[in-house]
Amino acid sequence: MRKIKFLLRSSFTFSKAERNGVLVLSFILLMIFTANYYVKNYNDEGRFDFSDFEKRIDPYFVHNNQPSQAVECNKYSAFDPNRATYQELINAGFSGKQAANIVNYRNSIGAFQCKADLKKIYSISNKQFNEMLDYIVITEDFKPAVNQKHHEQKEDKKLFIFNPNTANDSVLEDLGFSRSQIQNIKNYRAKGGRFDKKEDLAKMYAISSEFYAKLENYIRIDSVEKNEENKSIIENLHIDINSASAEDLKQIQGIGNYYSGLVIKYRDLLGGYYCNDQFSEIYNMKQEVLDLLIKNIDIEQDRLTKISINTDSVQVLARHPYIEWKVARGIVSFRKQKGDFKKVDDLLFNYLMPEKDYKRVKPYLSL
Repeated sequence: MRKIKFLLRSSFTFSKAERNGVLVLSFILLMIFTANYYVKNYNDEGRFDFSDFEKRIDPYFVHNNQPSQAVECNKYSAFDPNRATYQELINAGFSGKQAANIVNYRNSIGAFQCKADLKKIYSISNKQFNEMLDYIVITEDFKPAVNQKHHEQKEDKKLFIFNPNTANDSVLEDLGFSRSQIQNIKNYRAKGGRFDKKEDLAKMYAISSEFYAKLENYIRIDSVEKNEENKSIIENLHIDINSASAEDLKQIQGIGNYYSGLVIKYRDLLGGYYCNDQFSEIYNMKQEVLDLLIKNIDIEQDRLTKISINTDSVQVLARHPYIEWKVARGIVSFRKQKGDFKKVDDLLFNYLMPEKDYKRVKPYLSL
C-alpha cells in the first residue's frame, strides 16, 4: 500500500514551478477558447448588410465612368494643319511646342500636301501621328495635282506669259498652280530668293517636270543685260555691317527678311562683327547668302561693343557666344582672389581660357 501511495505521489505531485506553469498554460488555453467563441459569434455576415448601400452608389459609378471614356476617345479634335492657328492647334490636342513647330513649318517650308507630311514635324512621334490620323483634314486646294493629270485636263485653258518673280496668287492660279505650289513660291520670294532663269522654277518643291514643261515657253525673266546692270549696282554697295539695319541689308539682292534678321540678331549677340568668317557661324546660313554679304558689306571694328573682364558680372560675360559659363565664372573668381586684371592677355597667361577661344573673343575684351 505504501508503494502504491508512493507511486501516485511521485507521479502526480508537482513542484512549485511546475504548478505555476500549469496555471499559466491553463489561462492561455482559456483565453484562446474564449476568443474563438466570440469571433465566431461576432463575425455574422447578416449583421452588416451593404446591399442597400451598393444599390444606391452603383448608378453613380456607371454615370461617372462614361465621361472618362469619352475624354479618352476625344483626345484629339479635327484640324487643318494648313489653316489652323497656334491656339486652334493647342485646342486640337497638340502641345505648345508642337503647335509652334507646325506654324514654323508652314511659314518656312510650305503647305502640308498630305497627312503623312505631318510626320516631318520632329516633335510628333509615330504613335501620336497614328492616334490623330483620323482627325487630320487636308483640303483639296493644298493637295498635289493627281499625277499631273489635273493640269493635262486643263491644257485647253489658255496659258500666258508670266514672271515667277512678280506673279501674284491670282495669276499663278490661272496658270494651274496648286495652293501648295503657290505658297512655296511665295515663301521662296519672301526669303529674298529670285528666279534668275527659267530652270530655277523647275527646282521648286512640288513642281513636276511635266508641269514645268508645259509652262516653260511662257516663263519670262528679266533680260540678262538688266540683271547684269542690277548686279553691278548691287556689287558697289558698301554697307557697314555693324551699324546697318535689316532694311539696309535687304538692299542686297537675294537677302530678304529672314536672313537680314538672322544677321542682325547674331551681330547684337556678339557685339558686332570683326571679320567675314563670323558670318558662317550664323544659324542656317547658306553659302550663296554668305557670298552676297562678303561682296557688299564693310566691317568697322571701331563699332564693336566691349565687355569688361574687371567689372562685368558672370551673367554678362557668359552671354557672349564665345565665352562659356564656366569660363565666365572662373574670370570673376580669379579677379576676386587676385584683384583686377592688368592686361587682357592675363586670361591666357593664367589659363582661364583656351587659346583658341581667347583669340576669337579678344577683340571684344577690355579691362
